[in-house]
Amino acid sequence: MYRTVKLLERWFGLENIGMVLVRGVKEKGDIVENAALREAFELGMSVE
Repeated sequence: MYRTVKLLERWFGLENIGMVLVRGVKEKGDIVENAALREAFELGMSVE
């Protein structure tokens, strides 16, 4: 997956300023009840 992210960054000319990794999120719906979803959203909103 890391190589895919790097490829997309180069293709779209993006700068990677970090990743949010959450343990235990493997299947569809796993993130719904996880507090990390809200934390990731707030982090994204704080990026200028």
